[in-house]
Amino acid sequence: MLFGYANEYLAFDYCFMICKYYEANRDDYPSEFARNLVVSRDYYKIMRQFLKYKSVSPHAMQLIYRSLFMH
Repeated sequence: MLFGYANEYLAFDYCFMICKYYEANRDDYPSEFARNLVVSRDYYKIMRQFLKYKSVSPHAMQLIYRSLFMH
């Protein structure tokens, strides 16, 4: 999983964990959904390749993380 894509994997996973912590511990509306959210191995494969070969803006990443936590 990390061979050749370590930077992309760690960047995505680190930010995912930050977003997950934030959503699960919000003062106004803590999310049980966020607390139990697990990203599949296939999703990680797609994201690491997407981040490696495409030019992805911070705004695009914000939309990706927001879409993960909408239910």
